[in-house]
Amino acid sequence: MATVDIKIVRAGALALNGTAMPLAQSSPSLQEILTPTGSTQTGASVAPKAESSIWLIKAIGAAVRVAFGTTPTADNASGWHISDGETLTVAASAAGEKVAVILAS
Repeated sequence: MATVDIKIVRAGALALNGTAMPLAQSSPSLQEILTPTGSTQTGASVAPKAESSIWLIKAIGAAVRVAFGTTPTADNASGWHISDGETLTVAASAAGEKVAVILAS
């Protein structure tokens, strides 16, 4: 059975030679697992802040498509494609953002 592992981590910064490099902190602030189907499903996780929230979304067992927004709808014509076994890492665009998933066709 396919699953989608959804995490939100806070962005931190590591200074190296005087330059700050944004990195994900070691513990997720939110995590959930969805079972994707042929219909869009919206996760319960909500990005608390745009400036410091990073989405980590892993497809396990099947390719999926994802969409982000306050009321997102995933479909096979737009959004991000995540192949089986791959992880998408993106910064949240807005506070209150959610993610929706659908099996890729």
